[in-house]
Amino acid sequence: MAFPTNTTVLENFNAVDAHPMTGWTDLYEGVDSNGTTGQGSAASAISYRNTLHSDPVEFYLTVTTKPGNGSFLGLHVFTADTVGYTVQIVCASGTDSVALYRIDGPGDSTQLGSTISQEFSNGDGLGLEVTDGTNGIKAYRRSSGTWSQLGTTQNDTNHTGSKRPCIEFGDTTARVDDLCGGTVVAASSTPIYHIMNQ
Repeated sequence: MAFPTNTTVLENFNAVDAHPMTGWTDLYEGVDSNGTTGQGSAASAISYRNTLHSDPVEFYLTVTTKPGNGSFLGLHVFTADTVGYTVQIVCASGTDSVALYRIDGPGDSTQLGSTISQEFSNGDGLGLEVTDGTNGIKAYRRSSGTWSQLGTTQNDTNHTGSKRPCIEFGDTTARVDDLCGGTVVAASSTPIYHIMNQ
């Protein structure tokens, strides 16, 4: 199935600066509603949307400005218990890297699969799809308008059920825009009878 399937814009970050943003909860420091970066001189900021979406889910955003070298940007998918999965970009002076993680609580994460070498540019997209069961966890990057899966699909069933997106900044340089997605939209099919009678 192509990614993404759900084009709903969940947050365009055009609101007047506020903490927490309307419809969001700040876990640490908070994400700016107009600049979408860590508050002030905070080393990091993390906020999640309050609305839960039924499994399977997909969320994606535009990385308008990459983090500084040595810092990171994370797109999480959390359950109501604030555990779940994340795709994280770590920027470097050479080639950036991407990795998938399972999050079992604050400061408690387990990497899923291998680290992926992938350079990101300002304006690229970052996406994460999570499906309970065997369809697994997938990371995506959009470049020049085209989405491609990064690395291989990882399977993990520790955190199931409805989920919501969360954004984490590792510095005050990174900025994002247009958080989109929700529940994966199933592809429509044409009945065999209809095909045979055209």
